[in-house]
Amino acid sequence: MVLETVHNKSDRLEILKEICKKASEINILEKTHVYYDELFSIAQEIDDEETMAFGYHLLLREYEKKRDSIKALEYFHKAHKINLKRKDSLGIVKDYNALGGIYNKFQQYKKAEEAYLKALDICKNNNFDYIGKVYINLGIVKQNQRDYSRSTEYALLARENAFDIKNKEQESSSLGIIAGNYMWTDNDKKAEEYYLKALDISEKEDYFLPNLNNYRGLATTYSRLGASEKALEYNFKALDLVENYGDKLYKLDILLNIATAYNRAGSIKESYTYYDKALEIANELDSNVGKNVIRINVTLLKVNEGKYQEAEKIILKALNDTIDRNALPETHERSAYILLSMIYEGKKDYKRSLLYHKKYFSLAYDILSKSQLKNVAEFDTKYQTEKKEKENLTLKQQNAEQALLMEKAKNQKMVIGGGLLISLVGL
Repeated sequence: MVLETVHNKSDRLEILKEICKKASEINILEKTHVYYDELFSIAQEIDDEETMAFGYHLLLREYEKKRDSIKALEYFHKAHKINLKRKDSLGIVKDYNALGGIYNKFQQYKKAEEAYLKALDICKNNNFDYIGKVYINLGIVKQNQRDYSRSTEYALLARENAFDIKNKEQESSSLGIIAGNYMWTDNDKKAEEYYLKALDISEKEDYFLPNLNNYRGLATTYSRLGASEKALEYNFKALDLVENYGDKLYKLDILLNIATAYNRAGSIKESYTYYDKALEIANELDSNVGKNVIRINVTLLKVNEGKYQEAEKIILKALNDTIDRNALPETHERSAYILLSMIYEGKKDYKRSLLYHKKYFSLAYDILSKSQLKNVAEFDTKYQTEKKEKENLTLKQQNAEQALLMEKAKNQKMVIGGGLLISLVGL
């Protein structure tokens, strides 16, 4: 190793920074503590507080991946204390960007947005090029909040900034966010188009996080389009990347999507296999939303096999054991109701079947009225206006009754994907 031949402290510090940075991408924190220890030791000795803050940011991200919010926040405060003392405006921006990443990871999206907006204000006041990264993360957190119109605004600003500073990674990430907004507003062909544009950049440049996000997005898009082979291809590419990344929540999400792709392809044995693998991680992480997604999809497998008693037991557990709305969002509750309707129809209990179908219909109408139609219209108008593209990007609105009838038809072969996470945010 080059480090063994270098004795000048400043030179060693630069090598140690690179080692720690690379190690943070492949989850070998346990093996690299010795390098962090030396990095902090030398930095303290030569009074290099900037490097100290750099190291704290890397450790912050490591503990975020391990879902240890206490340690992650501890390292945020250590870095932030240094940057406030030094009056380092760019360092403070990076602090708030990192803090937003922690909150985003733990699904506290409002707090994440607040942290990113603090970073944005400082960037604007100081004309920092770093503003593009903040726009990317704001685009992601707004997408997680299902505000696709605002998410697209931020993605377009990030893309404009990427052109100005010639940052290909940022360009790929912004295209990926736009693709995701198309996907979540049910324009899968446009989603495919923009994910492929984003991937063309990220694969050529070998950008880790954009590649991972683009693989996951394409996998979900192809699954929704019924292209099971392509869905599996991109899911396994994503799984290969995330194996060494060390974030089990992302691995859970990908395993769920692989199981979903096999389910849609009619490969029931493989589907069960990957749901079991996903359940192992969901139990390990104590992820209630993960457990409930698995329960819903396994229920569908049981229904399709005519195993109504087993199906009923599984889906009622998802409904009855859940108090927290975050663990069973409305879209999953809707799926549970239509499954119960199918179960009782199969058991020839038509009265209960009708009861749950009415519950499904009422909730589906409510969801569609509150969010989907509004988001589709706003998102498309925003993109059309700001990009002034020649092609027609109109996402057609169906009236609520027609949409629900189509939804009912689709649910005869319904499968839901993981959907635990949207995109990885970057520092």
